[in-house]
Amino acid sequence: MTHRKTVLLSGVFIGLFCLSMRHTYLNSLTNAQIIAEGLIAWRAPDQNGFACANCHAPDALDLARFNFTDADIRRRDETHLANEDTEKIIAMVHAIRDSLGLNGQLLDPMQDRPFQPGGQPIAGNSPQERDFNTGAQIFATQLPSLFSRIDSPEKAKNAETEIKNFDLRTQPCGIPFPRISEDHFHGAEHGSLNDWFSDFPLVPKSTADSITWFQLQDTYLANPNKDNFWAMYSQIETYLTPGGSNNAQILSVRKYQSLLLAQHLWREEFLGLTDLTDQVPLSFVEFPEAYNATVKLHDPFFDIGSRAHKRVPKESEYPSFTIDNITGELKDDIIAMRLPWWYLGWTFNPFLDQIGNRHEYFPQGVFGHLSKTSYILHHEFVHTKMDIERRYVARAWKTGRDYRKSNPTFSRATSGFHPGFVNYDNFFFNEAHEQMYQTFWANTRRMLIYLMIEEVNRQCAEGLPFKHYVGDLILWQEKLQNETLPKLIEWEPDYEAENRALVELAINTLQNAARSCNPQTPTDGTGTGLLAEIYDEMDFSNLLESRIDSRINYYQKVAREPIILPAAGEGVAVRWTGFIEPRYTELYEIDVRHGQHCDPSVRILIGGQPIVEYWDKNLTYGKRIGWSGDNRFRGTITLNAGQQHEITVEYTEPEDDQSIRLSWQSQSQLEEVVPATQLYPPSGTYTDPCQQDVSVNDYKVRSRYFRGKKIYSYGGVRPDSTVRFMASESITLSPGFHAMAGSDFVASIETCNTLTDEESVAESWFQDKSESELQTQFTTPLTVFPNPTADYLQVTVDGSGQLMLMNAAGQMLLEVPVERNRQLNLSAWDAGIYFLIYQKEDGAFEHRKVIKG
Repeated sequence: MTHRKTVLLSGVFIGLFCLSMRHTYLNSLTNAQIIAEGLIAWRAPDQNGFACANCHAPDALDLARFNFTDADIRRRDETHLANEDTEKIIAMVHAIRDSLGLNGQLLDPMQDRPFQPGGQPIAGNSPQERDFNTGAQIFATQLPSLFSRIDSPEKAKNAETEIKNFDLRTQPCGIPFPRISEDHFHGAEHGSLNDWFSDFPLVPKSTADSITWFQLQDTYLANPNKDNFWAMYSQIETYLTPGGSNNAQILSVRKYQSLLLAQHLWREEFLGLTDLTDQVPLSFVEFPEAYNATVKLHDPFFDIGSRAHKRVPKESEYPSFTIDNITGELKDDIIAMRLPWWYLGWTFNPFLDQIGNRHEYFPQGVFGHLSKTSYILHHEFVHTKMDIERRYVARAWKTGRDYRKSNPTFSRATSGFHPGFVNYDNFFFNEAHEQMYQTFWANTRRMLIYLMIEEVNRQCAEGLPFKHYVGDLILWQEKLQNETLPKLIEWEPDYEAENRALVELAINTLQNAARSCNPQTPTDGTGTGLLAEIYDEMDFSNLLESRIDSRINYYQKVAREPIILPAAGEGVAVRWTGFIEPRYTELYEIDVRHGQHCDPSVRILIGGQPIVEYWDKNLTYGKRIGWSGDNRFRGTITLNAGQQHEITVEYTEPEDDQSIRLSWQSQSQLEEVVPATQLYPPSGTYTDPCQQDVSVNDYKVRSRYFRGKKIYSYGGVRPDSTVRFMASESITLSPGFHAMAGSDFVASIETCNTLTDEESVAESWFQDKSESELQTQFTTPLTVFPNPTADYLQVTVDGSGQLMLMNAAGQMLLEVPVERNRQLNLSAWDAGIYFLIYQKEDGAFEHRKVIKG
């Protein structure tokens, strides 16, 4: 019988069989005899050289499992085989059902889906509704710990156990898997390529290959155990060809492999065998050694989804009658293939490390980015299940040792919520859905953090050599502080202190483990940073600005301001100078790292000795280390504890993708961005005349908009610098700068302008604004203590509204509702000047300058 999409020039499909009647001349035969005669017809090529066996299971079990009608078989087979052969195949289908006891257990080909837990997906008219219903009906009942509050190691372990015990093969989900066959004869909604049958027949390459291939199938059918199955499966691409090697044809090979796996697991189920079933989820590491130890067995289900994403078949790769028999656009069919096949493949291999190519796209597909659908709870569950499975299973086959001894940490714990190219509002079915997601998200993060702390402590207690597997340790800590923690605070405002304490404990635990489980660290220095000189030209000419940078940490993967504003010109050149003071007398690795979207030049000199030099794409000193698409340049030098070594860092970037980070590490020094306490500006360095003590109601000349409200905040403007303004209405800025309402304009400041009262603002800078507009009466008490502060700030407000924290550049760092007494933690930000802004309910603002030491 020939496949429906490749051999019917009339457009009629082939390959499906049904159940209604047996031919009278077969009534006297046994089931075994009927199947034997049916196999001859099943393997007989038609006028085009294609047989039913080229697309289906070895003996049509894939058809016998579903309630296909005899009429469908005849309709789709009448142009390919003689009527006598068609009737023999129909009889074979009935005989298979009889011999395996399938009658009464047949699946509906129009509704039921292979390997779909429960036969059909969780109900719902949209991905969002199915996601919500799955959360309420399945996740919340099977993972109850993740829908209460995880606030202890014991609760984290309970949640981990629930996730480990969650059986993907039996627990329903909201993602619809592909049907066994899509046939537009049954309605336009069924005219799709997203099904299980090959779009091209897989025919033997030669007569000799045909004999060998069917001998393998006969051996398997006579004794369908695991060994005979893998012996057949492993030779598919040896003896069969899809008639070419384009992407559509390779997808047909993967569909054929998937169908062989499916029919075998059904066969085991009805024969009471457990050889292969006991191995589900299948690891797909490699074929059994007896067959082909060098051939990797990639998950065919998963590969279909990956190829539909990265190696998208073109319409020209399909014969015209295939395209004619699908409803809608081919590209829509291809997109629809991504997520269900990915998710199906994942149910066979939930830790994914052994799946093969491009498994990283799967979570993005569940997230909605790649599959054009939104399954946000499924996405969170996928990531969490993968992390838990990896903790115990993945990579063990590579290393031959307990995976937990080398990978106790979980990258997922540091990730925030990033909707990417999909609108956040489109993710949720209703408010209950959004709240369910936030609860689930917060609990998974805390669970993973608790488990990481437990594992690190275990390693330290057992004296195991510690190696963190969090990728970039610096980035891991900063993402935990700057992405995970703020989202926990936003979504769980009542537990801010507890969440902050947990994140700090996690970072301290990992840092101590990286220091050989020794929590003792030497005393920090008293530095304040390096002198940064920013130039507009790549040859370090045309100085734009001089300032003190507490750290060199303008790495684009964390929320950082650019080194200079893009308006200053295309590209930037920066020279940092001063002294670096190590805490240990050891050999140090000095690293400078930049992001994947820029290719700068950089050099580092310490004590006049070049450590790293990568200039004009030539590496002269140090070595280059690739890392997740980024570049890291590393040099080594022995430094003396407590001694200030002269350092110069030069950096040029011809575009505006500014990104650079300076870090160090040694045997005793944990890898970190070199902190301000260990960096000193050169003696006699430039001092900022605008950084001076002023009264709390002073304003700086830069005005800023936030949610339609103008905010004035003190900060000062350096001489020879460029300042950006945004006008709410037409204003004139002395001397002679004018801007229309809603426009940006740039003013060059020649003198330090620290304004001391609102009248001087009106008189000197915003001459067209009336005095009444500028003056604001602040009567609500607002107090902050202590000020200056090292970390925590106690804020007392007699009123209601919003509290906002801004840095001196006008960047909004934090926004929280007003409470009479609220404690703010400033430890995530560098030393410097900040502004606490109180926005009252009537829209008025009051602010206090805060100094962080």
